[in-house]
Amino acid sequence: MKGPRLVARSSGAKILAFSIHEDTAFVTQALQAGARGYVTKSASCEVVLQAIREIAIGNIYLEPDVAQRLAFQKTKGPHSPFSALTTREFEIFCLLAQGLNANEIGAQLALSAKTIANYSTQIKSKLEVKSVAAIVRLAIRHGETTV
Repeated sequence: MKGPRLVARSSGAKILAFSIHEDTAFVTQALQAGARGYVTKSASCEVVLQAIREIAIGNIYLEPDVAQRLAFQKTKGPHSPFSALTTREFEIFCLLAQGLNANEIGAQLALSAKTIANYSTQIKSKLEVKSVAAIVRLAIRHGETTV
């Protein structure tokens, strides 16, 4: 299923993503998955409260620094190669790029190693790479060094 289970159960859910990650790929994935806003852990209390208020009245909210980076990235040129990945595939991509193996990822996500291997094959196909090492190189090349 693409997108969070909460949105699938309640289309009116108003989700604010609160994350350690500042990279635009994470922001894009969160928004594609159904989040209505995105703030980082470095955001001030005032920013978090503003985000909650905006989302509560039906608006979308991005932390100003995040919004600026996202806008800049959109003007730089071609879309990220990661945009072809589903939310789950991107999550697994990040864990693969961190050096975790199928058993470790499966344990973390409560999935079988075989399911993770299948996802890994799909991810490599979509990203047009042949190995996990190539996934890591791709992540570094595209600035996803915090994955």
